[in-house]
Amino acid sequence: MAPTDATPSDPLPLLRGVGGLALLGTALTIGQHLASLAPATPEAWAWGAAHLAGGLASLALGHRILTRAYPLADLAAQGATNPAAALQLTAHRLAAAAIAGACWGGIDGPSLLVSAAFTVLAWLSVVLICAGHRAVTRYADHEEIAAGNVAAALASAGLHLAVALVVMRALQGPFLGWGPSLTAYGLALAWVLLLWPLRQLLVARLLLRRSPRDMDLAVAGRQDVWVGAVEALGYLLTALTVASAW
Repeated sequence: MAPTDATPSDPLPLLRGVGGLALLGTALTIGQHLASLAPATPEAWAWGAAHLAGGLASLALGHRILTRAYPLADLAAQGATNPAAALQLTAHRLAAAAIAGACWGGIDGPSLLVSAAFTVLAWLSVVLICAGHRAVTRYADHEEIAAGNVAAALASAGLHLAVALVVMRALQGPFLGWGPSLTAYGLALAWVLLLWPLRQLLVARLLLRRSPRDMDLAVAGRQDVWVGAVEALGYLLTALTVASAW
């Protein structure tokens, strides 16, 4: 059989595919929101186009910021050859897409400022929450990812996506003024605090039938991909439940 250009361990097709999906999803989400507002004047269409451009720009910038904020300094470079790093980059792209799609989509000038402000706030939320989670985890996930640990990458990617989904849900709703909107955002974002106890109880104790310490050893020590996948799934299911119930 003739060799192919992309082997199963080649992460570049994954990164390209997810990048295209994130771009398409962001454009469609913002476009759908603009269509629901039914802009009827040329000025409104111009502001809508500015929102679309801002959302797509924030997609690229958000991915870069989330990647730069991750402790692994050369994550972007490693993503071309390291499948574990590629999984983490994939999570950053999808997280940036979720934030961009939730923040942008207005038909007037003032909403541009609101969208930009909440986009930055959302990036900071994802960075700080994930950093706090890493601080209480028994292993350094960025070091595991640098060593090519796919199990650790799955768990970390699942966490980033789950946090982004909760942030996305917190961003939804009409802008009622800075005070009320920021208060509503903070209250909605508080649901992310469920991720840690549910990781310890639901994922470790109930799903995997082991202690949290054993779960960490399976991910960081034995590099058990299935355990990493279950941990990621636990994060995502929790976030989806919160997003649908809030």
